[in-house]
Parts: sequence; C-alpha cells; structure tokens
Amino acid sequence: MKTFAPVCPPLGNDLMAFLHGYFDESGKYEQNRIVSFCGFATSPPLWDLFEPEWEYLLRRYNISSLHLSKDSLKATPSALRMYSQFIQTIKKTIEKGFGISVHVPAFASMHKVAKRAFRDDPHYFLQSCTPDCRVR
Repeated sequence: MKTFAPVCPPLGNDLMAFLHGYFDESGKYEQNRIVSFCGFATSPPLWDLFEPEWEYLLRRYNISSLHLSKDSLKATPSALRMYSQFIQTIKKTIEKGFGISVHVPAFASMHKVAKRAFRDDPHYFLQSCTPDCRVR
C-alpha cells in the first residue's frame, strides 16, 4: 500500500488531500514491447471500507493477492464470479483508477538526455506521467 502526500503545500484554491492506493507495473522492458503502470487510489474514509472487504474476499477464496495474467483471463465461470466480486468492491469504494502504457521501442528511441531524465527506465517514465490526484 502506498499513501500519497503532496511534496509542497497547495497554492491558491488547490486542496491538499491524502490518498491510499495500490499500484503495480506490468511487463519487463527488456522482454516486452509494451509496459504498463496501473492502480487505484481513494480517500481514507472509502479506504476504510475497501480494505476489510478486499481482505475478506482474499480469505474467502484462499488467495494471498489478486493477480491477473493472460492465462487467468481465460477463466472458468467460477473464476469469473470471483473476479466480479473483487470488481464490485473496487466500484463501490475506489474513487480514481489509473492506467498508462508505453511502447518500449519508442521510449528507447528518445533522445538520450530525455531518457536519462527518466533514469533510462520506461517504468519510471510511466510513474512520472501518472496523473496527479487534484481535487478541484
């Protein structure tokens, strides 16, 4: 779990918020043409509803985490029913979802100065480009 806190105090009419969320990267840039960074975040009151329900579902299905891959997308009807319960929990309690991908060869073709700004790592680039969570 990551808790996000702003680095600088808000200016003008901006509102500072603390969010809880889960984020994960997908794909290895040495092996895949596309890599992704996805996740979700929500306010503490909704997180307090999300977490126990999510943990209950993990216990109910005797899994330590929910992990989806290409193989798991070819799911049985019972697995699809399980996934739908996790999806319903997300829909009820999560305010923001994020997903961003990069074409690795395009990243590799960037000017070396630009790539160095992102530590020569497409995953770092993705994390840097993930939209901020400003409440307006």
